[in-house]
Amino acid sequence: MPHYGTNIRVCYDVGCKLRASLEKTESLPCIKNVPIAVGIFHILNHSPACQLTCHPKVNAGWGLQDGEHLERMWSNLAGSISMTRSMFSSNRRLPLSISLEFYAQQEVDAIGM
Repeated sequence: MPHYGTNIRVCYDVGCKLRASLEKTESLPCIKNVPIAVGIFHILNHSPACQLTCHPKVNAGWGLQDGEHLERMWSNLAGSISMTRSMFSSNRRLPLSISLEFYAQQEVDAIGM
């Protein structure tokens, strides 16, 4: 995958199903062998075989990744739903962008950068 780099990994709630679909498709050959994991909060409901092959803490190369970053981001935006519901989409972008910038800064501050 020269366009995206060579160290690409995918973490998806049903990564085991995604892996099976990728193996069957011929339209995406560049990501057929990409490592796929399931987020640690979702993996508990998967089969033991899936847990061994798709758990980011069990497999090498995932570091401290838990696969739940997007879930936390959407949870952070939940408070904006009622405020932006009646806005036109063009007006919704500013408050959501400000919320996401604030969230990103909080995440950076939490790691001490």
